[in-house]
Amino acid sequence: MSIDLMTVSRIDGASITLCEDLTKAVLLKTPIEGLKRCRFASKSWGNWLSKSEFHKQYTARNKHYTARKALVVPASSTDNQLGRKSLFSVSLDCSNHPQPPVFIKKIPFYAFKMFIVASYLGVICLSDSPREIFGRSVLWNPLTGDGKAIDYPPISPLNCVSLNSVSLGFGFDGIDFHVLRLSPTSSRSNLHSTHKYTLLEIFSVETNVWKQVKIKVPFLPLKEHNTFIIDGIPYWEGTNNMDEWFLLWYDVKNDIHGEIPYPIIDELSHFNVCMLSIHDVIVAMITDKSQKCIKSYYLEVDGSWSRGFSVGPYDFLHKGVSGAKYNGGGILCWNLYGGKAFYDTSKNVSLDVPDLERFSPEWSQAVAYEETFRGVGSGAMLFTEENLKCWKYRCPSLENIYKDLVCRRDAIIKALTKDLDKFRCCLNADLAQHCLYGFTDEHWEVKVPDDQFGLGFPHPKPVTYLDRHLKDENIWLAHVSLQSESWLYSIADYYIAELGLAAEERDKLWSMLLLLPPINKATGFAQIQPIEDDEEYIDFA
Repeated sequence: MSIDLMTVSRIDGASITLCEDLTKAVLLKTPIEGLKRCRFASKSWGNWLSKSEFHKQYTARNKHYTARKALVVPASSTDNQLGRKSLFSVSLDCSNHPQPPVFIKKIPFYAFKMFIVASYLGVICLSDSPREIFGRSVLWNPLTGDGKAIDYPPISPLNCVSLNSVSLGFGFDGIDFHVLRLSPTSSRSNLHSTHKYTLLEIFSVETNVWKQVKIKVPFLPLKEHNTFIIDGIPYWEGTNNMDEWFLLWYDVKNDIHGEIPYPIIDELSHFNVCMLSIHDVIVAMITDKSQKCIKSYYLEVDGSWSRGFSVGPYDFLHKGVSGAKYNGGGILCWNLYGGKAFYDTSKNVSLDVPDLERFSPEWSQAVAYEETFRGVGSGAMLFTEENLKCWKYRCPSLENIYKDLVCRRDAIIKALTKDLDKFRCCLNADLAQHCLYGFTDEHWEVKVPDDQFGLGFPHPKPVTYLDRHLKDENIWLAHVSLQSESWLYSIADYYIAELGLAAEERDKLWSMLLLLPPINKATGFAQIQPIEDDEEYIDFA
C-alpha cells in the first residue's frame, strides 16, 4: 500500500513533493506524539501507519521508544468521583526489576461495569456484561486514542438458553477485527439432544455487519469471554453434552471451528486445570494439591500433551490456580481465594504482585498487551471527554427503550388474549412461584424468576392459575394484567436508573408510555374488580 506524497513548503514560498521513501524516512524520525497526528492526514496514511511492518521499523529506529509489552488489568479507583474504571499495565520483565513496574492509563469513557474481553495487535476489546439488556462493546487503542463503539443485537430467548451462558470473543482474520458473541441454545440438563447447536454471532469491524453461524457442537462456556487468542483465533473453555471439558475455537477467516479436549492426567478433575497460551502454544497448568505444586503440559502438533515446567511449592497454590496469563517474562496466576503471584518459569522464582493505593485491581481480567499503531476499523473516533459524554447517552436510544417496552407489552397482551388457552396450560396451583414474562421479540413465557436478565432487573410478581368457573378466572386475569402493567413500569424505571437518562429524556419516555392503553383495557378486563394482594394465592377449590 502506497501513501500520499508529502508536500513541503520552502522558505521562498515554493513547495516540493517528497517521494515515498523520503516520506517514510521523515515519519520514522517523527516523535510519537507527532506520529499520532500524522495518522489523520488521510485514510491511506492512517492505514499505512497502522501496518505492523512500519511499527517494527519505527521501534527499531527509535531507541527512545519501546513497544511496551505488558499485562493490562482493570481497576476501580476509590477516589474517582466519575465512577470510572482505570487500566494499569504491569511489565513482566522480571530480570530488570525486583517488582514489575506499573503504568496507569485511565479508560477514557464512562464504563464502570465494563470488563476486558481480550487484546490483540494493540487493540483492547471491552464490553458490557452479556447479561445486560442493551449490551455494547468498545474497541480501543490506548496508544493512539482511537476507539469504536459496537451495539449488540437483542438476544432472543428462543435462540439462547440463558443470558448467564452467553460468552464474548475477539478475533482477527489478517485484515479485519471481529467481535463474537457465543450463545448456547441448550442448558446442561438437555445438552444430550442431538439437534442442539451453539449460535455464534460475528461482527465485522470494517463492514459494520453482524452475521450468524450455527456450530453443531453443544457447548456451555466457562467464562463470559474467550480465554486467549492465537493467530487471531479466539479460544473458549467449556463443556459439551458428555460433561467433557475442552477448548472451542473458531477461525473467522476460513469459517471453521474445532475442539481441543482437556488433558486427562493423574485423574485430576477439570477444576484443577487452567488453560493459557505461551508463545502461541496452548498450555494446561494443573494444580497437584498432593505435591503442593503446579505442573504444566504443552499441546503438541499431533494433539498429544507433553510435560513442561513445574513451579512451587507456594502457599496460595495449595488452594489451586483458577486463572493464568502470560506475556513476556512471567506468568500471572490467581485463584478464587485472593491469592496471586508472578512466576518466572525459567528460574522457578516467584515475584509479589504490586498493590496499588486507591485502586482495586481485577486480576482475573488481565490480558496480554503490546503497543501498536493499528486502527480499529471504519467509523473510529478519537475518544475525548466531549464526544464520549455525548456517546454515553447515545447507546441505547430512547426509541429503542420504548420499542423494548412496547414489544414486551404486546407479548403479555397476546398471552392473555390470543394465547389464553396456551397460557392456562402453563400454569397450575402447584407452581406458585412462576411468572409471566414478555420479551423483546413479542414472545411470552411462564417461568421461575432468575437473574438471566441482569442483576437488579425487575421481575413480575408470581401468578397462580386457579381452576374455577369463568367469573373467578376473569378476576384473576384482571389481576395478572394489572401486575404486568406494574412490571413494565418497573422496567422503565430500571432503564432510567441504569442508563442515567436526563430529566427531559425521562419525561419523554413516560409521556410515550402513558399514551398506550393500559393492558387491562387492551385485554378487556378493565371493568372487572381485581382481587386483593392478600387473596392472590388463596385456593378457591
